Amino acid sequence: MNRRQLVYLILAAALLVLIGVTVANARKKTWEATGTAVGQKVLPDLPVNDVTMIEVVDGDKTLQVVKKEDKWRVAQRYDFPADYTKVSELLRNLMDLKAVQQPVVGESQYGRLKLLPPGKGDESGILLDLSADGGKKVASLLLGKEHERKSGDNDMGMMGMGGGSWPDGRYLLVPDTKKLVLVSETFRTTKADPAEWLDKEFVKISDLKTGTLSQDGQEVWKVTRANKADEMKLDGLAAGEEQDDNKVRSIKTAFSWASFVDVADPKLPEADTGMATPRTFVGEDFDGFTYTVKIGAKLADGRQYLAANVEFSSPVERVAEADEKPEDKAKKDEEFKKKLEENQKKATDLRQRLKDWVFIVNSSTVDSILKERKDLLKEKKKDDDKAKAGAGEQGQAPAADAGLPVAEGAQATAPATAPAAAALTPPPPPVAKGLDAKTAEGEGDEPAVDTEGDVQPEPEAANPAAAPAEKAGAEAATKPDAKASDAGAGKEAAGDK
Repeated sequence: MNRRQLVYLILAAALLVLIGVTVANARKKTWEATGTAVGQKVLPDLPVNDVTMIEVVDGDKTLQVVKKEDKWRVAQRYDFPADYTKVSELLRNLMDLKAVQQPVVGESQYGRLKLLPPGKGDESGILLDLSADGGKKVASLLLGKEHERKSGDNDMGMMGMGGGSWPDGRYLLVPDTKKLVLVSETFRTTKADPAEWLDKEFVKISDLKTGTLSQDGQEVWKVTRANKADEMKLDGLAAGEEQDDNKVRSIKTAFSWASFVDVADPKLPEADTGMATPRTFVGEDFDGFTYTVKIGAKLADGRQYLAANVEFSSPVERVAEADEKPEDKAKKDEEFKKKLEENQKKATDLRQRLKDWVFIVNSSTVDSILKERKDLLKEKKKDDDKAKAGAGEQGQAPAADAGLPVAEGAQATAPATAPAAAALTPPPPPVAKGLDAKTAEGEGDEPAVDTEGDVQPEPEAANPAAAPAEKAGAEAATKPDAKASDAGAGKEAAGDK
């Protein structure tokens, strides 16, 4: 290596070090701090406690979540209770929202960041308005394009072990002040879809004790178990019936994590929702809750109408254990009373929430419930039918063997050991050299004669249809007959000529 090459190597190494230091410094901060608004609150004077309405406008869709009698409700869903957690998190995020960048962008470029008002096509943003009592607007934000972090912004991406990108912020515009900022909040769940703002608290049966499906007052099936550790059993199994454990087990877990996707218009007639003639499932758990679920008509998209109610029944006093100490009794009585009050409140709150509403659920929520009793049974085994069919095949009389004519009036019977596959017609035996066509086909066959002249008995073939071929092969391998010897002699004579 000469001096010039060494210099080049040193310069290349220095350049790589410089690039590495630059990249490392860039990774120390996710965002580049630019502009005077960085670190400042986007809505510094937001009176969160005064907000009584949240309005989301996305194109031609409008959502309003309104606070009525201290309850947040979704106006576009007939004032159904809203998800309080979602509402409170949105307000808290808006109160604490800070800018991480202040891009310098002219108004002519707002469309590129999707910061045009709703109704301006694909370049429009989502308008978020907050109002107080009387419709007084207290804050307004335009949610623009999401900011995406590229895979190259992390070590894995730089090393080629990652790819793609993901949202890590959003461009916002404050219409009143024309302040444009980039924040680290994505607001991905802030949409104008009413169904996404509903409180999804619903029927949940975690420890089913008994379950019954009925229709028109007639019981379809019933499943029970005595203890939590037991498996569910189908009631009334008759002799020869066996339950399908997997299908019965699916009943036990059908409403363990149940939810709904939307609510129906309360003005819909029962004939449309199917609540005039529903199928009714009644489930009782081990804590004393009884859930009544009415399953109505199916919608065009396959989803199902459903209504529900809950009741709670339990002893109001605890039965003391034998030889229970006074101090233990007082403690256990207090625990029993507290649990009783919790369950009573749970039933009251849920009953109030479910009352007068018809819900829309995915078909998977009720598929395991909407089964006929016969569908919960294992299919009957068909061994007897198969055995009879096999016996019929074995009992069929084979065609008369070539060379073994059947006497008139006699019945050919298959050997007891003949397999069912013997019913298939075997290929014809090969024609042995020196035999004429009639002999090969079995006509005029005579018993084989050995060198001593004794008549050899016919060997008993396992398959009557294959007997001639087996006989011919065996004789050819062991004892040549007279015709074969003559044919060989004749062949030699022909060769001499």
